[in-house]
Amino acid sequence: MHTLNRLSYMDIKQLGVNPPPQADAKRSEQADAKRSAEIDAKRSEQAHTKAEIRPHQARTPPETDPARRQPAEFAPSKDAQAVAKAIETASKRPDVDSTKVERLRAAINDGSYHIDSNKLAGNIIQFEQQFRD
Repeated sequence: MHTLNRLSYMDIKQLGVNPPPQADAKRSEQADAKRSAEIDAKRSEQAHTKAEIRPHQARTPPETDPARRQPAEFAPSKDAQAVAKAIETASKRPDVDSTKVERLRAAINDGSYHIDSNKLAGNIIQFEQQFRD
C-alpha cells in the first residue's frame, strides 16, 4: 500500500486499479481548494494592479492613439482602379448591340445571310474540347 500512495491517480487508472474512495474524495477536495486559492490570488492581483494605474498610464482613446488611428485617405491600387473603370464602362453600354441585331435581321429577311456549316461544326468541336482537358 505504501507504493500505491506514491502513484498518481492517472497511474492507478492506467493500471486498472481503483483507488480507495476516501482517498479519491480527499484528493478532489484538495484540488478544489487549490483551484479556489489560485483564482482568489489572481483576482486579488488584478484588483491590485488596477488600483496602481496612474493617470499618465491610462489608455489613450483610439481616435488619438497613433497606432490605432485609421488613415485619413484611402487610395485604391492601380489594379483596383482599372477594374472599377472596366465595370463602369460595361455598365454604361447596353446589354445588346441593337445595330448589329438590326443588320443580322435584315440579312436573314432578304436571304443574304449564309451559315458556313463546316466553320460552325469546327467551332462547336473546339468549344467542347475546352471542357474535356
